[in-house]
Amino acid sequence: MFDFWNKLCLVEVRLLDSSFIEAMKTGSSTDDWRRRGTKLFNEGQFEMATMCFEKANDAYREKWARAGGLVATADSVMPKNLELGQASLQKAAEIYESIGMHEKAASCYIKLHDYKRAGMMYMQNCSTSRLEDAGDCFAMTECWSEAAEAYFKAKCYTKCLCMCSKRKLFSLGLQFLEQLWEEASVDESNIGLLYSPAAYGLIVDSLDAHLRPSNKKLTHGHLGRMAIFLLHVVPWGAMLTSRLMQYLDSESEWANFFQSLDIFVHHSRYDFFGHIESQHPSGLDGRYSLLLNLKLALESTFKFTLNANWRAEPDYISPMCCVDLIECLGYFASSCFVLHGCMFSTESIFLKMVMRKNCSLYFQSCLMSTPDRELEKMSISVERFIFESARSLLTKKHMIQEWVQKTSSTSHIPVLLRLVVALYLVPLNLKVGDCYEATRFLEMHKVFEDLPLEFSQKILGALQIRSWKLGKFRRLFADALEVIGERMLVAGSPRAQATCRGLNAIVISSWDCMVNHVARTVNSLFRDESIENNFLGKIQRKGLLPHERNRGGNKIRDAEFWEKFEAFQANKQGQKDARAIVVFLRSVLSWLIQRGPPTKIDVDLLLEVRQVCNDFDKQSDDSAEKRACVTAKDLYSTWKDGGKKLKKIISVLRSEKASMEEDRRNAAAADVAVQSHTDGCSGSEPGTGAAEEDAPEARGLSTPEDVEAHKQKSKKKSKKCRRHALP
Repeated sequence: MFDFWNKLCLVEVRLLDSSFIEAMKTGSSTDDWRRRGTKLFNEGQFEMATMCFEKANDAYREKWARAGGLVATADSVMPKNLELGQASLQKAAEIYESIGMHEKAASCYIKLHDYKRAGMMYMQNCSTSRLEDAGDCFAMTECWSEAAEAYFKAKCYTKCLCMCSKRKLFSLGLQFLEQLWEEASVDESNIGLLYSPAAYGLIVDSLDAHLRPSNKKLTHGHLGRMAIFLLHVVPWGAMLTSRLMQYLDSESEWANFFQSLDIFVHHSRYDFFGHIESQHPSGLDGRYSLLLNLKLALESTFKFTLNANWRAEPDYISPMCCVDLIECLGYFASSCFVLHGCMFSTESIFLKMVMRKNCSLYFQSCLMSTPDRELEKMSISVERFIFESARSLLTKKHMIQEWVQKTSSTSHIPVLLRLVVALYLVPLNLKVGDCYEATRFLEMHKVFEDLPLEFSQKILGALQIRSWKLGKFRRLFADALEVIGERMLVAGSPRAQATCRGLNAIVISSWDCMVNHVARTVNSLFRDESIENNFLGKIQRKGLLPHERNRGGNKIRDAEFWEKFEAFQANKQGQKDARAIVVFLRSVLSWLIQRGPPTKIDVDLLLEVRQVCNDFDKQSDDSAEKRACVTAKDLYSTWKDGGKKLKKIISVLRSEKASMEEDRRNAAAADVAVQSHTDGCSGSEPGTGAAEEDAPEARGLSTPEDVEAHKQKSKKKSKKCRRHALP
């Protein structure tokens, strides 16, 4: 064959020397080496792959291949040579860590039985999908608190709660449950978990673990923790209360408090708007008993504290928990006056109480009830107690410091600051005590020396004011709160809010809370930083109630409402039917909520109308046919002077309609005048838009949408006039 090709002159013969060998060599690029390394790596030839990646100057893949080779070596030699296998895995884990392959490093640590390090790797460096694996690793090494935290972050809540219960991590478990309650108030997707056996088991198991050695009753510390937890919401009711009673003296103040809380919570229900209201008339819904018994429970605790007996207690209530309960008691007391007056609080206190469903329930119950003299007297007594207790505690700064050091790891300064704020809120709310006298008292006991400097300077400035008035101190205190990152919050009736104009505070209308639920009102309020201090500010911006949005998403237009109004007026027979009257009143309320009530309608009358609608809706036990036949006479028997009040509402609405029609006619006439002026373009001056800026108010445009449309129209006309006027 060689001869054949040679005869054809197709063969070149050369001597085999070094120059020929160099000429025959072909170069390989870095990409060629990388591709070959990848192929070898996938085939499991890690040593050869490492060499190829080294030739390709790819340090990352080189380490990856080397670590892979070490793991393969460890797997093969571990049964025969444990020490060599472990050394290979340790080296591989370190290499994986150095190149950021944390999951592979964690798997090496698991093979090495170093579960804690593997758990930390999953927890700190891997995605949330590996958090449950982190919890499992911590559980293997008996790091129970880390395991519970990992399960909680992984949203494996049942595992988390069971871990806390089984391993006696009761304080941590209750903290997790409190956090779940707060999240459930915004997102109800996990609400079922809070009713689960795991949650109930954790609470019940926590009782046995916190008993005083002397009498086998609950420690003061756990009493405080249980009180804070139960103020969120507990669905197990009498069952849990009966278990609690086993660990308390039946006649003790705390036993009475827990019983009164259970009575209050389970004697309430939701109305048709989705709001919580009492089933009982004012004074019988448990608010008085709850307020009194929480005061007495705290009073017994303060006596124990001030007598220095707490030092001998193995688990005593922490100062932060104590102050938390004081704030809760003050919130309850001031809530009684929110419907027809004002309550002053701070942003953080109010938000915290709204997130606790039982505290929010108390506030909502105050909105739904008529004034109660006995409850108001008790509220004043409670405020006096808070004022005197805060003063007594603040005279003992060194005791507070020791108390904090014994029961927690925090500083005593936040405790002092919250006590001072609670002290000042009392005279601001009910004029119990004197703000200026309290300031002198705090200065005399050198309390301000431990508080933030700017806050202290603002408050001490009150002593320089010659005319001591509550309104001046209120503004000064609001400014002092702002310098510590806090804000004053005022909740009350629209009439009472008028006294808060110019105050550096968040203002919430009691009407807003009533028609749109407290939590929703607060959520919408704090999402929007531009706070409006006007009646129904939030409702007007949103335009609709929640139940109306669910029915189609369109608000009630003026034309649609006036059609219903005229139909009701024309239907004389319908005016004798209670159901038709209630339907009409609901449409009136919805329409007024959108645009704001006329000045001729008293706010109290609107609240009364809403209560009438609620009472009518409570007849749900009767059939729909029976309810449809209830006469107006029956309705007016429970609604005092109902016929006269209905006529007054119709009269005001008729007047409002006539006024709106006149405003539209005036607006139309003004538009014609402006149009003729701009068409002529008298060339007076290009700035004619300035005069038109005031037009919406003068022309009485009926809705915010009309005003905005008119402004846009005016701007276009101004631009047109300018184009004609300029040379």
